[in-house]
Amino acid sequence: MELESELFDDYLYWFQKELEVQGIKSAKNYLFAIREFLYWLEQEGHKNLKRVNHKKIKAYFVFISNRKSLKTGRRLSQTTINEKCSAIDKFYDYLLTSKLIRNAPFIPKHRHPEYSEREVPTKAEVNEMFSCANSQRELAILSLAYGCGLRRSEIKKLKVHDLNLSNDLLLVNESKGRRNREVVMIASVKEYLLTYIQNERFNSLSEHCLSESALILNNQGVQASGEFIYGEFKRICKRSADKRIQSGVFVLHSLRHAIGTHLIENDADLHFVRRFLGHAEIDTTYRYIKRNKMRSKYLA
Repeated sequence: MELESELFDDYLYWFQKELEVQGIKSAKNYLFAIREFLYWLEQEGHKNLKRVNHKKIKAYFVFISNRKSLKTGRRLSQTTINEKCSAIDKFYDYLLTSKLIRNAPFIPKHRHPEYSEREVPTKAEVNEMFSCANSQRELAILSLAYGCGLRRSEIKKLKVHDLNLSNDLLLVNESKGRRNREVVMIASVKEYLLTYIQNERFNSLSEHCLSESALILNNQGVQASGEFIYGEFKRICKRSADKRIQSGVFVLHSLRHAIGTHLIENDADLHFVRRFLGHAEIDTTYRYIKRNKMRSKYLA
């Protein structure tokens, strides 16, 4: 798609430089989306972004919602449309910030693709997972994911010095949204983590790198990747005799949803659960109440 307008080409070039400065990983997709948008405007007879209004933006999204993919021959997925919408939103933000235009048209809200509720293991299923762990590291991972409600990325980043064992606290640094939080460790979680640190982890360090500060180490004695941690969880599930657990319906994040749901089932305060899980918005935590009501109705 070659652009006729030199001004459009310049806009695209400057936007590319801005994405490079920001280190945007999906820059290639953004640039393709903007080139496609500018090309469509040219075909519609528009070569001045200052004259593009909301009606024209809306017409463009009707166009991409109905056009077929060049690769598959099918209509674009909602995820792809969302990405294009996000790219145009970011493009106009850049133009406004750079004072290349004074006003921007209203960009439609990104409509999230339909998504099914994540499967949440029962307390009995969580206990079954713990019984299937065959190493102290696996027990430590389950304890962090369920007992502390940590995300996989948070488990990966965790350092030994983030554990305040004397006060039964665990510090989660730069969690989602770059927020820090403290999580209370119950006795069993503290015991699993301490046993791992003093035995398996210590032995791994003595064989490899004594200076490694990451809490969860891989088989080479260095910080475990998110993929390795998830792999440990999947191996635990495969050992289970429970068909639902063995089927792969649960992911590591399911344990985070499980502890949130189980706390609500035990009448925990909503704001406590919000702080425990590190939710930015109370509405996110409120989903656990709705899920709990649905489960209660189903089990009644």
